[in-house]
Amino acid sequence: MPKKPLIDQLHHEDSWRLFRILAEFVEGFDTLLC
Repeated sequence: MPKKPLIDQLHHEDSWRLFRILAEFVEGFDTLLC
């Protein structure tokens, strides 16, 4: 049985949470640089 891609293993809610954390991190980092 072939391994599923990582995105298929994650539930929709988990991937959305990960995306939000990443977006907040980028926004905070951007604020630090300005």
